[in-house]
Amino acid sequence: MGYPRSKVFTRTKSGCLTCRERRKKCDELKPTCTGCARNFIRCSWPVPRDMQQNSPPSRPVPASTRGIDCKKDSDSGLLLPPSLVSSSSSSSSDTADTGRFFDENLSSQESVSPVISVVDVESGDEDEHTAAIIRWHPIQSSFISAERAIVQTSSSALLLQHYLEETSTFLVAKPLSSNPFITVVLPLAWSDDLLMHSVLTLSGVHLSHTTGGNLDIQLATRQHYSLLLQNLRSVFAGESAHQDVQRTLRLLLVLAVVCHIEAISGEPHGGIFPHLRASRQLVLKLLKEPRQKMCGDVKFIQGFALEVYFYLVLVNSITPYGRDETRAIPFDSVFTSFDFLKEYDSFGVFFSCGQGLFELIPKISMLAMHRLAEEESVESSASAETRVDYVRLVETLMEWQTPPVASEMIEWEAEHIATGEIYRQALLAFIKASMCGSVVNNPKVIVAIQRHLDTALPLFPLVMLSPFHTLLLWPVMILGSCMICEHQRKDFIYNLHHESRINVRQVREAANLLEYLWNDEDKCSYGPYGLYLVMRKHHINFSMA
Repeated sequence: MGYPRSKVFTRTKSGCLTCRERRKKCDELKPTCTGCARNFIRCSWPVPRDMQQNSPPSRPVPASTRGIDCKKDSDSGLLLPPSLVSSSSSSSSDTADTGRFFDENLSSQESVSPVISVVDVESGDEDEHTAAIIRWHPIQSSFISAERAIVQTSSSALLLQHYLEETSTFLVAKPLSSNPFITVVLPLAWSDDLLMHSVLTLSGVHLSHTTGGNLDIQLATRQHYSLLLQNLRSVFAGESAHQDVQRTLRLLLVLAVVCHIEAISGEPHGGIFPHLRASRQLVLKLLKEPRQKMCGDVKFIQGFALEVYFYLVLVNSITPYGRDETRAIPFDSVFTSFDFLKEYDSFGVFFSCGQGLFELIPKISMLAMHRLAEEESVESSASAETRVDYVRLVETLMEWQTPPVASEMIEWEAEHIATGEIYRQALLAFIKASMCGSVVNNPKVIVAIQRHLDTALPLFPLVMLSPFHTLLLWPVMILGSCMICEHQRKDFIYNLHHESRINVRQVREAANLLEYLWNDEDKCSYGPYGLYLVMRKHHINFSMA
């Protein structure tokens, strides 16, 4: 009795272009073959011969878009994520959530943020998977993969160009020649694939928004983001076993960029906070190292990375501390004074216009927390200790003086002074609203806060024309939350939607949050506590950078 013949497959050239590029067998099922459908990538087919003279051949999507969990929207034709996915693989509570993802509910006219679901590697794709693994190379002091990040997609070079020309220009309050996101991050990213993936993702999120949803840009951004997250989880899993300061520092720099990805995308679910918690562990580790032993370049990078971390924690403190546990990042002892940052030549990318003011944000946020706790206790009035703290903080704010402007910012000295004054007025509004507890209904307090708004608002147009405009979102949220005059509200929202020099979804989401607050009839919907209340009602956890 003979054995049945095994089925013979002959190689054909009639499969889809995507499978051909990936060197995979195609079952030629149209319009989407089984292989492309299984791996959630766009299926591209050759143009028929009779059409080739009138139009160029179709261009396949790179095989490396495998790993993107998407579905095709019947109305827009865009590849959209089917569900919001959260990360679950890590080795500690501080790093377990390094993959909080972006909002999917976007129309075809809106920017499509890179929502990634890491899927299993297709059988037979082990070589491609291995090429994407990024490992730390101590000799080169970089995270390197076999396939370099800059050549992952046909759009990667475009993303790098956009980062250099556009995205990096509004990340810090410095001129281009002194912008560490250009002078520090970009040279390091050129030899570091993990950092390069973060840079290209950040640029892609920005470019996707400004171009209204270019499909090639979206796919490239999602791919870089997917590879970034996959490798971040792996890197964090072994971080505790490493004592290499440069490795820890490079990882902190990557997370700084990832935090900006979450923020400028307008991600509404608090995606920045898991990254900040992971960053905190790295910061505490770095601060134990003696700074005297660092060489000049390493010390400069560390000073920059530390200042980015402290700034991001502070500007996300727009509500009473601890009221929402998902937003709470511990204010470690270093938050009491940032004088030690002046030891680094990089100092001033964020704090130069008002270091002392930034140091007061955690103190006022904590006072707001204590005041709410007192209000909920049997003795609802403010304690003597709280009143003493309040008086001391107000006196500190009233006596604050503008620090000298940095030499490279001398042409913006007036804007430097105005930015500090805006922050001072916002902090005064924050603390006075906080002393009232959850309800601000004292006419004298409301009038006093209105004076702070009237002082600060005329300064915004001046600052918006300078590099300091990147620092304005925190006072925008604090002052906006206390705004009750209808004409001021209309001007404020119009400027956020139409006059902001920073064209990112984050600004639009900030405007939306303020409008939710203003339209809420709850008597508690005023001030920083009102921001917390409205975010809770609308299931928003707003991230800022």
